[in-house]
Amino acid sequence: MNEHIAKTQRAYLDLVEHLVPTSDELNDWLPTLRDVAPAHLEELRALGPRANWSAEPYALVFRHYVTERRRVLLEDYMAEHLSAADFAEWVDFFSGDMLDGMTRKT
Repeated sequence: MNEHIAKTQRAYLDLVEHLVPTSDELNDWLPTLRDVAPAHLEELRALGPRANWSAEPYALVFRHYVTERRRVLLEDYMAEHLSAADFAEWVDFFSGDMLDGMTRKT
């Protein structure tokens, strides 16, 4: 992957890092964690949205939920900020399965 592509992807990750999740987003996301015990869900709720943004093991899942909900999607960001050739290289760099896990669901 070329340096411009890598910098663009880092810029997206920095953008996501600085999003501020809301209580509504947290409360809407928690029921999507189907294999989590109700008591643990309440612990996560008590932590609040900002703590869940960085708390393991669910931080990445919560971030993905919020970015999809807000339509701040990696694929869209990369398409908007890269040339057509660089975007094609970026898509080719990631296998379909890997890219599907990081971008919008169709």
